[in-house]
Amino acid sequence: MKLRDQLSLSEIAKRTGLSRNKVKKWLKALSDVVPRYERASFEGKLTAFEPTLHQVLVADAHRPKQGRRSGRALFAQIQAQGYRGGYPQSLKGAHAARRLPAQGTLYDRERGHYRDK
Repeated sequence: MKLRDQLSLSEIAKRTGLSRNKVKKWLKALSDVVPRYERASFEGKLTAFEPTLHQVLVADAHRPKQGRRSGRALFAQIQAQGYRGGYPQSLKGAHAARRLPAQGTLYDRERGHYRDK
């Protein structure tokens, strides 16, 4: 990009979403080596409770809308099981668990999507 499109380091950083220092490091690297950015994976507070949330949401999907558990009820349930995080984070986990396409899938944090076991 720098040589081909005559872009500055700052412009490349804006377009790629990487820091200027990372772009500078990659431009200084040997041309035959393709640098690859990998986001560090981590275990969150909610990770251990994602299967529980998924199981509850699958069960609730068969109930009428008025009979389903609310976000507060889900939060209280996982809190009783030992969850120490906050309510907003538990809602994010519930929304993520709702998007699980099938029972035999796992969330791949490195790639940012669900995959088969």
